[in-house]
Amino acid sequence: MKSYLLLLSTCLTLVASAQETGKQFIGLPLDVSGWTYQRALQIHREGVVVLDLDALVLKHASKDLRDVRIVRLGRQIPFLIVKPGTVHEFSAPIAEVIDPKAPLLTKWDIQLPTVDFPASRLLLESASPLFEHSLTVSESQDTPQGRKERILGSATWQHRRGEPANACELTFRFTPHAATIRLATTDTNTPRAQISAARIVFPLTQLFFRVPDTQPVSIVYGNPSATSPRYDLEFNRRDFDSGVRDAATLGPEEKASDRNANINTLVGKASWNWENFRDDLSKLLERFDTSNPLHMAGLILGIFLLLRVFKMIFSRG
Repeated sequence: MKSYLLLLSTCLTLVASAQETGKQFIGLPLDVSGWTYQRALQIHREGVVVLDLDALVLKHASKDLRDVRIVRLGRQIPFLIVKPGTVHEFSAPIAEVIDPKAPLLTKWDIQLPTVDFPASRLLLESASPLFEHSLTVSESQDTPQGRKERILGSATWQHRRGEPANACELTFRFTPHAATIRLATTDTNTPRAQISAARIVFPLTQLFFRVPDTQPVSIVYGNPSATSPRYDLEFNRRDFDSGVRDAATLGPEEKASDRNANINTLVGKASWNWENFRDDLSKLLERFDTSNPLHMAGLILGIFLLLRVFKMIFSRG
């Protein structure tokens, strides 16, 4: 009897130790029915994963990212938010605005993903071979004193004969509050400005987390009532900063499904309960003593009750 108990205890201990590293980075179950958006992540191998947040995540998530969660099989994956000091960029919609009251001004409206988007620079391209333009970028704000215009930045842009066409880089002095900003130039001595593309530059934000395997993982966001998660990962920071990292790829943005959320929640709770049961049973078997009459009596009673339950289940069938 003791040999069987020791074998069972050893097997459970080995399973627990083999999954200890993975368990350390898999958190509590999460009901994502209150979240609006979800995106699948493409992960190529187990270990440390780094995810670059794009403009869509920043658009629909809370400004402080308190509603962002990484989810795997209904369970949270703790993560670190890292700002490495590098930048991302994306193409922004730009449309010329005709203002009959100011015929010498060429104006464009540039659409940002959302209000208070953390844009730091504007990049402009033009195929015109020869020009010199003075540019300003501004936004309109509603204040108690009425609607006012705030200048975000300015620059001079030149294309000279015989020189390669260069992009204009305009740095914002302030972070835009409005979702639409206006670019304007005074065209007096040069041909009218022609802009072929506009790109918005913003600081890169990354999430670092660890996965025990390549099971499907998703990111969810868009829950105004969510509070910032409390992940005790700082003591493991060295595990994220060293070694090989897998760069995760963001899939298309989808509306979260309540049905899938319920299924994933059940799976997450089941795996959480099983882990707790397995750990408790492993600890119990490690302390089991066949020479202790109370231990043996408890074991016999447990087996008897388990057999009774099985008998009741199969007799009903």
